[in-house]
Amino acid sequence: MSPRPTTTRAAAAAAVCLAGATAVYVLAARTATGQVFENAAIDGRPMRGWWKPDPTAQRVVNLLTTTLVVVAIGVIVEIAARSSRRTTLAVGTVMIAPYVITEVLKHDVLGRPHLVDLGPQIYLAANTLPSGHLAAACGTGLAAVLGAPTVRRGLTSVLAAVYVSGAAVAMLWTEHHRPSDLASSCLLAAAVALAVVAARPGVSARARARDRTPATVGADRAAARVLGAVAAAGALVVAVGLPPLLRSAARHDMVGQQFPHARWVGIAGVFAVIALVMLAAARLTPPGWVAGPRTRDRGRTVPAADGAAGPAPYVANRADEGSAQCAGQPSSQVPVGGSGGRSPSGSPPTAGT
Repeated sequence: MSPRPTTTRAAAAAAVCLAGATAVYVLAARTATGQVFENAAIDGRPMRGWWKPDPTAQRVVNLLTTTLVVVAIGVIVEIAARSSRRTTLAVGTVMIAPYVITEVLKHDVLGRPHLVDLGPQIYLAANTLPSGHLAAACGTGLAAVLGAPTVRRGLTSVLAAVYVSGAAVAMLWTEHHRPSDLASSCLLAAAVALAVVAARPGVSARARARDRTPATVGADRAAARVLGAVAAAGALVVAVGLPPLLRSAARHDMVGQQFPHARWVGIAGVFAVIALVMLAAARLTPPGWVAGPRTRDRGRTVPAADGAAGPAPYVANRADEGSAQCAGQPSSQVPVGGSGGRSPSGSPPTAGT
């Protein structure tokens, strides 16, 4: 697989994610039906009184915020310890940019028009799309996937999906964000990550051949099956449960059990988006994307390509490559007297030679 097709697919996937985030915003926040459904999903119950702060929910949010910071620091430190500065900068961009973008969009660009009567639930009037918390979680998860060694990328994508899904449940359960907020944040983070992959292929043929081992291929397929199953299950729940809820939302008569049903359908859709996002990142990041000797590998050896003579010493640049390749090789035979009585270095021969 050549870098050009990989780059093209990553760029196309980034554009699809961006278009998906736009569609989610338009359908959920700019239509009356979408607002009724989303308000039911974030409440999860037909409330009749004023909303009251929940100390338990606030503690959950504080714990989530702390966890996001700790995990983000751990991921970037681990990647920086074994990767080049260029790779660290790339995954750092994937980690930070989605949060910055979502905060600017939520507070300064996007709005939520008042299309439905909220009654006493005026706290639902504010725009909450997209979610900064989930953008940070998803950006960290995607950074971990992109920065993972190829042999561990499949497993990392599954763990990242679990991590981001937990953050999504926390945001919806504490009534801080609607399902569309969470889905759009993941899609925006994926657009950033895939754009970075498209802009920085950085893969050599040797690294690609070295990293595509049977073990790596098997792990990638297993991870793809797990994420694909989660995405399919979430899509099935949405396909079955969403149409009747939307019909009720269009009539503004959602009652009883439809409120918790709306929440479950919403979180199922978010799970599907998260699984697809992590699957796309794992599949479209080419093998060897973070390949390359680390600084602390100087003086060691790098493996040779199949059929080549043996490992050659690590070299800092191409200017040293010829000398490195010649290291340890026997010198050419020079006929007696062929050197003009001088040693190969140009110095007169010493006694005894």
